[in-house]
Order: sequence, then C-alpha cells, then structure tokens
Amino acid sequence: MFKFFHNNPKNIGVKGLGLVRNNANEVIIDEHTRSIQENLYRQNLELSVKNKTLSLLAKLYEISTETLEPKDLAKQVAFSVRTILNFKFVGIFLFSEKKDEFTPLSVSAADPVQKIKVETGCDLETMVLSDVSKSDFFKPIIVTRLPNQTEFIFKLWGSQISTEVAVKFHKEAHMRTALCYPLVIDKKVIGLFMVIISHSYDVFSEHERSSLEAAANVIALILDKAKLYQALEETNQKIEKANKQLKELDRLKSEFVSIATHQIRGPLTAIEGYASMMIEGDYGEMSEKLKDPINTIYHSSQTLVGIVEDFLNASQIDQGKMKYDFSTFDMCALVKEVVVEEKPILEKKGLTVSVFECFEQNNVSGDRDKIKQVIGNLIDNAIKYTPKGSITVTLKVESESKKVLIIIKDTGVGIRPETIPHLFKKFSRAKDASRVNIMGTGLGLYVAHEMIKAHNGKIWVESEGEGKGSTFFVEMALV
Repeated sequence: MFKFFHNNPKNIGVKGLGLVRNNANEVIIDEHTRSIQENLYRQNLELSVKNKTLSLLAKLYEISTETLEPKDLAKQVAFSVRTILNFKFVGIFLFSEKKDEFTPLSVSAADPVQKIKVETGCDLETMVLSDVSKSDFFKPIIVTRLPNQTEFIFKLWGSQISTEVAVKFHKEAHMRTALCYPLVIDKKVIGLFMVIISHSYDVFSEHERSSLEAAANVIALILDKAKLYQALEETNQKIEKANKQLKELDRLKSEFVSIATHQIRGPLTAIEGYASMMIEGDYGEMSEKLKDPINTIYHSSQTLVGIVEDFLNASQIDQGKMKYDFSTFDMCALVKEVVVEEKPILEKKGLTVSVFECFEQNNVSGDRDKIKQVIGNLIDNAIKYTPKGSITVTLKVESESKKVLIIIKDTGVGIRPETIPHLFKKFSRAKDASRVNIMGTGLGLYVAHEMIKAHNGKIWVESEGEGKGSTFFVEMALV
C-alpha cells in the first residue's frame, strides 16, 4: 500500500532506461521519456496504495462480521493491518482516562521483533503506555484527537525498555518511525492505533496518510461496536444470574410459606373447632357475656383458615406439587351444593340469590373437591364485594362444543376495565378493594385460575365498570 512497500526503481533517471542509441552506441537520455516514466511510477504507486487500502478495508469489514469479542477482534485487525501493509509492528490500545494510560488490547509484530522479544524478554504486547496526559507525545493526541508521529519510538514506553534493547529493535528489527492515531467515537478518545514502520514519515504521500486515518476511523467504529456488544453480553449475564437468584429465592419463599402454613393451619383449625363446639353448647350453656367474644373468635379463625389455605394452595401450585384426584361428577349437583353451604352467609348479609334448575346430569371429569373450592371461592368473592342486591348463579350447557358454563353474576362494586387483565395474577386485587373487604389476599382468584387451567378449562370475568357488578365465568368440558 505504501511507498516503503515498493523498492524505488534504481534505473529511473539512470542510463539504460528509456534508451535511444546512436551509431556510436552512446546513450541519449530523453528528458521527455524520463518524465513519462516517473509519472507512470507515481501512478502505479498510487494505484497500488488504493488497491491495498481497499483490500484492508474489505478485510476489516469481514472481521467485523465474524466476531464481536473485543480482544479477538483487535487481534485479527492488528494482524491484518500488519500483514497487508507490511508494517513492523501494529498495536491497538484501549484508553482509560481514570488510569491515564493506554492498555494494549492486541499487538501484532513481525518476525524480527518477535525474535528480539524472545532474546531479551521485552514483550511489547503487555506494556502499558502510562501517564499519557503528561506525555509531550500522547497529550496532543488526546486533546486535539489528531494523529502524531515520532522517530524516538522507544521513549513512548519510557523506562520499560532499556537503551540496549531499544537499539536492538531499531537496528535488527528496523523499527524506525511510530505513527499513532487516536480511536475516536463521539469526539471522545476510546483508544489508540499504533503502527511502526521501517522508513521515515516523510516518504508517505497525502493519500497514504489519509488511508491510514480512514483505517483508524473504521477500527474505532468496529472496536466501539465490539465494546457495546461485550457490555450487552455482560449485562445479559448479570440479568441471567439475577434471574437464577430470584428463582431460587422464590423457591425458598414458596417452601417457607408451605411449611409455615402447614404449621399454622393445625392450631387455627383447633381454635375454630373448639369455638364452634362452645357456640353449639357442647361445653354447656354460655353466658351472654361470652357469646359475642366466642363468635368473634370463631369467625376470625374461619377467615384465617381461609387465608392460610390460599397461601398453601398458591405455594403448592408454584412448586408444582398440587395434586388432583380426577373422577366423574355432576356439575349441577356440585354447584347447588356450594350455594346451599353459602346460603347462611347470603341471608345474614341480606342478599338474595337465584339459582338455576337442573333437569339432567351434566357430568365433567376433574377433582371434585378442587372444583368445589373454585366455585365456592367465586361465590364467596361475589358475597364479599356485593354490599347489597343479589347474586345469580346460572349453568348453561353448550351442546355443540360439549362444554358446561357456570355463570356467577352479582350487583356489587364492579371492576375497572384496566384491572380485569391483572385480576387472576398472584397478589392482585382491584383498586380500592380493601375498602369493601380488608381481609383479601389477592390469592383466591389466582388459585382458582390455576386449578381450572389444570383441568383444561377456562375462567374469566366481565364487568361494565365500577358500581355495575361483575360476572365470573367457568367453562369445563362435558364427558
């Protein structure tokens, strides 16, 4: 690419080139021929430079498509630049403003340089260019972001290279001139591109100099791209590690909740049971003074048992430990059974309830207790969020699709449209739901959704908005 690639023809301007012989065998130098020959040489040299520039840029593009790992990319770039342009040494350095140094990312050296490295132990590949902002040579490069060159090349490494070794590199490896180009992205120096040649900088033409600057710009771009990719990879690895830690924490949390709820459920059931027995008079007639406190204990323990049950179910679902005992049963009879059990609560709250009539069996396959829990949960949910009015429970059979649809409609507080997509997620509750029911955990609908999903069924809710009631739907296949 560059002039030092090509040996200047010794016969330019010398006898024997472009000759015209006279009868006396004298050589006559045709000045016009000499001018043509010199122009042809310059044109050929410029063409060679352009060809090698294109070859280098094409190679750099190829490298940028093959790898985005910064060190591997820099290694290939340094080797390609050195071999294509026949340089003695090529180095790519990263700039650290904090450390005030250029750190070698990759270095490629010609065989004579490698030989001296082996003989002396002087390894240019690992030497850091330190205190660069205090250097008369490097400071202008950082400040002006313009290239610089010097023939005092071993002063760049300071005291890291002895005078004796420097002389060996200069004489035996022909390392004469160092050319340094800042690698700039967004007006910020990110690194350094260094080449060492065996000739003076003066032999470079303007085209050769601009070609090296263009190469430096391309190297800056692909190096910056590689650094961004590496940063992204590191971020992804951190995210992946964090996700694994979160999953492990979630597993430990689920195990803790499962163990804790198992331990809590026993004592709560005992409290509920004994309070019920006292209310029913198994321990004799209670005084009027004790009736209200015992009733409070009973209902509070019932509520706590329900909350603990929700946590236990959610924990088992999350751990994949929820077990289902499938059998065939009549959905009509099951829904009516749930309504009968909920009737005392409905009457106590002053709500009216209307229920469909079953004229034939509508059998489904599933875990009867789990489906009963789901229907009970939905009716209980309707009761909690319906301060006054009514609840309607309907069952529809879709003959063509062979499915049964349970519809539970209330005239309660309703649900905002933006809340509906989140309602069946864990710990999700409608906004301001606590004003109506402070004991909700946001787990009941999540558990119901997961149980119906395990039965290959569907569960969803519809509401026209706040104050307009809600309708819950459960769909399962008939057998």
